[in-house]
Amino acid sequence: ASCDVIIFPINVGNEHWCLAAAWLRHRRLRYYDSFGSSNPTCLELLERYLNDEAKEQGLLGLCGEWDKRSVGPPAIPQQRDGSSCGLFVCAAADCLSNGREPGGYSQASMPGIRAAVLQMFRHLGRRSA
Repeated sequence: ASCDVIIFPINVGNEHWCLAAAWLRHRRLRYYDSFGSSNPTCLELLERYLNDEAKEQGLLGLCGEWDKRSVGPPAIPQQRDGSSCGLFVCAAADCLSNGREPGGYSQASMPGIRAAVLQMFRHLGRRSA
């Protein structure tokens, strides 16, 4: 099986959620933060992890230097409160998993996204019961 992108939710200091993504074919890593902070340490650790995994699996073509960048507003939607970072991560992950760059949502979208996530969890809870 193959996939285009691997998505990593990142917890920063037990206070904030961000998102990292790796495109294996292009050796490209991105760190998405709705507040706009960069995190070169996270990108370096992910690069090391992915290189180690590639070596372990014998995928030496994936080893080496990765194109690493942090991405924040205005390139992605900006969080304007202190409690919606997880929802921004979910929205960005949804975009990336559908082959799009994060966008098309805003702080004003969060109540609707929060309701959709709650509905999804309720649905999943009924399926497993």
